[in-house]
Amino acid sequence: MTSTYRWHGKTERTKEFMRIIKTKRSLYNKAEKEILENHNYSLPQITVIEISGSKEYLGWIEKEAS
Repeated sequence: MTSTYRWHGKTERTKEFMRIIKTKRSLYNKAEKEILENHNYSLPQITVIEISGSKEYLGWIEKEAS
């Protein structure tokens, strides 16, 4: 994708890849730390989207994110 954003007072236009990481809330700090240690940006976009869903889907996330 192409992102357009302001950085240090200038408009930037950059080709980027978006990564979506699914995990449970209790593992957010661990995921954030891993991203910050390994991302090549000094300020990567890290956002949280709270979800609701079927009992089966949420159970899968709980099981696999342990």
